[in-house]
Amino acid sequence: EEAKHAADALVRMVEANAGDSVFKLRWDSSGGAVSPPPDGLPALFYQVDSAKPDQLYFMLAFPSMVLFELADQLRDGHPAATYRHAALSLQAFLSGCGSA
Repeated sequence: EEAKHAADALVRMVEANAGDSVFKLRWDSSGGAVSPPPDGLPALFYQVDSAKPDQLYFMLAFPSMVLFELADQLRDGHPAATYRHAALSLQAFLSGCGSA
């Protein structure tokens, strides 16, 4: 059950970033993206910019793998399809990185 709650949060993050060329990684407790990065930290730790090289792609690849694994465990039905779709969306974003 906890895994589903975590996956649901990942799905919300994917949906909130849909269509953007910059994928925001950090969110506050109200569900809004943390921008600009606090404490003068580089944006690299708060977003993946598809137009810039040398991004921290694993920050999206790992959640994608988790969503695929959970979808596989659930097999069929609404949650599985939702998690699979979000994972594919992350993969599509990553595939477009560096091609701008």
